[in-house]
Amino acid sequence: VVPEAGGMGGEGTVGARLSQQAMGNAVREFTAMGTAVRARCATRPGRVFSTHLPGQDVAKLVLAGWMPAELALGIAVGIRHDDWNTRQQRTWTAGNVEIGAYTELVNETRADARMLLQQRIRAVGADGAVIATMGLSTWEIEPGEGHTDHIAEATIIATAITQFHR
Repeated sequence: VVPEAGGMGGEGTVGARLSQQAMGNAVREFTAMGTAVRARCATRPGRVFSTHLPGQDVAKLVLAGWMPAELALGIAVGIRHDDWNTRQQRTWTAGNVEIGAYTELVNETRADARMLLQQRIRAVGADGAVIATMGLSTWEIEPGEGHTDHIAEATIIATAITQFHR
């Protein structure tokens, strides 16, 4: 959405939406849509920005001294192979217990997504972010020999913002 907005003479894209659709055979289609905007004043941002925020919220940010920089992502995937201890905790005789390995998998994957988002925010020179969505998906696969692998995917979508005056 950013190259298209810049190509039309816009300063940025507001209301950016990201979507994905499964196309079969492990193929996914990703789509990004938004509205290109142009400032009426002589002051222009140094580069084309993108944000998930609608135009009204961008105006509030600018009036408060903040400017959206870019739509920033933090995406992490973790995998955990079930060991003997984990398999024992999953049996019906173990009772209703927390399976620590799964909690650790989810916590570490979320922490990785947050760290990647923070790195992206710093890379674009921004001071912080406004979170759009945070997601977590977990599933299991059986690679064979009676073993199970658990997978966690953490996704954070945010707008990196930078302060231009106090």
